[in-house]
Amino acid sequence: MRKAIVVLTAFVMLALTALPVLADDDRLPPDPSLSGDFMRPYQGERILADVFLIRPIAFGGALLGLAASVVAYPVASLSGSQDRVTESLIEEPWCYTFKRPVGDIDF
Repeated sequence: MRKAIVVLTAFVMLALTALPVLADDDRLPPDPSLSGDFMRPYQGERILADVFLIRPIAFGGALLGLAASVVAYPVASLSGSQDRVTESLIEEPWCYTFKRPVGDIDF
C-alpha cells in the first residue's frame, strides 16, 4: 500500500509540473499599452481593407480636420478652447491614420 501511495504521489507531482506547458501564451497581448483585439489573430482581409480602403479615407478625414481647425481656431481662441480643437480635429484623426496598428479597425 505504501508503494502505491508513493507512486501515485510522484505521478501527481509530475502531472502538476506539466500544467504550465498547457498555458495559452498566444492569447496575451504583447504590450498592455497597445489597443486592439488580441484574442484572435487578424485576418488578411482586415489588413487589406485597412491599407487600401480605411487608411486613405482616414487620411482624407485628417486633412479635412486640419482645414476645419484653421477655420475653427480663431473662434476657439476667443473662448479659450484651443486644446479641444487641436485634440479633436488634428490629433485624433492623425493618430488614427498613422499610429494605429495595421488591421486594428476600431470605429
